[in-house]
Amino acid sequence: QSLYNNGKGVQFSVQFTPLPLPVKTGEKRCKNAKAKPINALMYIHEDNSFMNFITLCLIKFKCAELPAGLCGGRLVNTPLDMKYTIPRTPLHNIELQSNEDFTEIIEQVTNTAKAAVKVSIEEIKVDLDNDEDEDNKATTTTSATAKKKKVETPPEELEQAELIDQLRILYKCEDWSCKFNICWVAEAGQHLHLTHQHLRAWAATIQD
Repeated sequence: QSLYNNGKGVQFSVQFTPLPLPVKTGEKRCKNAKAKPINALMYIHEDNSFMNFITLCLIKFKCAELPAGLCGGRLVNTPLDMKYTIPRTPLHNIELQSNEDFTEIIEQVTNTAKAAVKVSIEEIKVDLDNDEDEDNKATTTTSATAKKKKVETPPEELEQAELIDQLRILYKCEDWSCKFNICWVAEAGQHLHLTHQHLRAWAATIQD
């Protein structure tokens, strides 16, 4: 039995957006058209694995035929773009692509009052032919690229790096009993560890 939500487990509010249905003969698809998202509320035991979570989601949304696999703990050959958001924290639209990311979710949400997280899953089109073309193109241009002058860092990346430094200073944890250096302290006093990935996503949100 889980320690959270009356024994049900960590609450996952999952939104799945499938690929649009194929266009019928004679019809035209609107630009940037997307299928209607499907929402589901799931409870996952805190000891469950990332792969098990993915499998449960695919079954829930009736798309178990989609390929999903892990290599080195990371998603590979999987047409899914996954992100997570922990409500009432700065952790918004963080990539969910590995065992490490999933473990991070569990560690973070189990330190909040409601043990709840939002996950968005978007099915994406994978064009293997284009991937091969890009690989060939990259191979033929390697020598020419090596001779080019080093490209300067874009201003927006410099700005993001500066914002990350400011966030590190602002949220440096002064609690000696906490094992993390940088934290977001929730209303109930729980410490949420802010990783570099979290800070980068937060900085990008500030830039937008």
